[in-house]
This record gives sequence, C-alpha cells and structure tokens, in this order.
Amino acid sequence: MTGLAVTVLLGVLVDVSSGMMSIQLIPQNPVIGGSVTLSVTGNTGTIRSFFWYKGSEMYFPCHILSYSPHKETPLTTGPMYNHRLTAFPNGSLLISNLTSTDQGHYVVKADLEEMVDEAFILLHVYDVSPDSGNVKKQAGCSVGSIVGTVLVVVFLLIVAGFLVYYTYKTRNQDNGPSVDTSIQLPNNENAQNTTMNSLQSNINLLQRNN
Repeated sequence: MTGLAVTVLLGVLVDVSSGMMSIQLIPQNPVIGGSVTLSVTGNTGTIRSFFWYKGSEMYFPCHILSYSPHKETPLTTGPMYNHRLTAFPNGSLLISNLTSTDQGHYVVKADLEEMVDEAFILLHVYDVSPDSGNVKKQAGCSVGSIVGTVLVVVFLLIVAGFLVYYTYKTRNQDNGPSVDTSIQLPNNENAQNTTMNSLQSNINLLQRNN
C-alpha cells in the first residue's frame, strides 16, 4: 500500500513538473501608457481556475486575482488587483494604461483537470519602445546634434580668437611712434624778406655795371 502511494505521488510530481505552460508578452516591448497582454499558452487541459501573482512568490499579499471560468462570479480580486487589470478565461491577463510600477515578476498558477501548472515572466515597461525605428532615428539625431553643436562652438571660439588677435594687433599699430608726413611751408614774412633782399641785390648789380 505504501509503495502504491509513493508511485502515485511520483506520478503527480512528474505531471506537475512537465507542464509546458508559458507566458508571452503581446507586444514584446510594452510602453508607458500602452497595454500589454500576458498571454498564457501551452496549457494542455481544461482550466478549472487560475491565479495571478505580482512578484516571484505566490503569497497572499502578492495575489492579484483568481479566475474560475465555470463559476457564476468567476473573478476574485486580491491585494494587488486594480481596475486596469482584466482576466480572460484562457488564463491570460491584460494590463491597460501601463505605468512604471507595473513592471516586475508575474506568476500564473493554473489548476487544470489533470495537473497544476505554473509559469513565470519578467515584465519590463519602457518609456519608448526599444524596437521603434523612430527611437533609433532620434538617438542618432541626438548624437549628431551634440557633435554639430561642439563643432559650431569650436568654430566660434576660433573666430573669436582671431578677432581678438586682429584687434590687439591693430591697436598696437595705432599706438606706435607717429611719422610727421606734413610739408613744412615757409613763413610768409621770411619769404617776403628773402624776395626783397634778392631784388635789392639785383638792382645794386645793375647799377655797378652801368
């Protein structure tokens, strides 16, 4: 009898550990303000009920909700439940209007007709989707803008340095020894005296010759 019980127990353990249930994110890279479905796939039997937990452990404080599709009131909420969460009969969970607080580990436990299965997933919530072409373009533009700005600043510094040097050199030339280029004209009185003396000399010379 003991051997039979051990055999049955081992059979149950094998069934539980060999489950193929998994969780897929739709979309793969959810963003803040968007929605994501934690889609449960691979369950091999009819779901009696399933349980969702926020965190890596299946404790009551981490309990989000329980869902029993065949009950009149299928949904039972837990401490981690909020109005942005929607459960589907296949075990999937929809999170709408995502915030950064939604990211983290999630666990789903499914009570099937022939076994109990579990699946885990780590949810990341992004500001902008990392697989967006626009994001890559914006990142490239940002780098290009930085490089362009640096080049413009360097060019302006060079121009400013040249202007400072040119201004300094020009001022030094202006402040150097001045050269008197003006023509010294003779004084009018001296010129008249010189002319009269020359005329008197000529008259005297003529008188002597006569």
